[in-house]
Amino acid sequence: QRHESEKLRFLTYYGASLRNLRNYDLVVDTAYADPATIVAAIVEVAQAKAADAVKSQAQSGSSEISPRERGDWPQLFLSPKSLMPTKDFAVGMASGRPMQTSVVGVDVCRVAGAWALVDGHQRVAAALQAGTKLIPARLAGLEDEVLGPSITARAFAERHVTAARVAAWEAAFGFRFAETPVFAPR
Repeated sequence: QRHESEKLRFLTYYGASLRNLRNYDLVVDTAYADPATIVAAIVEVAQAKAADAVKSQAQSGSSEISPRERGDWPQLFLSPKSLMPTKDFAVGMASGRPMQTSVVGVDVCRVAGAWALVDGHQRVAAALQAGTKLIPARLAGLEDEVLGPSITARAFAERHVTAARVAAWEAAFGFRFAETPVFAPR
């Protein structure tokens, strides 16, 4: 009831939906991260933004172009344990040997309250192996936004997040997703 009231109030006063992540500059997934990790991610973004603003102003005399103006928003920090696989599990991804892939970010879409990987399975696998709590991500699409040629985020997730892929990912990395989306029932 309170959540519904908040949604209505936000829509009435600000003309925006709480559920539309494009209304935010930063989204941090707190599902599996401790408070110190969450604060570190927020501070990292704030410091980078401040440094970029100073550098940009010194170079051009004007303020920086915001991520929103670049179309590169919101900035995301997500738990690897929240990212649903959309490719078949590759043998060796969770082998005992450490992966050589650095975590520089992944592409995701958000559908029906779930995060689906669009690109970056090996980077997420490396993060899971390393016990990384949060990784940077880029929002490729929401719900019915177009992801690529003739496919929406919803159609992509419904087609590629399967119960078999989810189960293989969980078995390989030794955890269970907190929730599985309706389009990939167990």
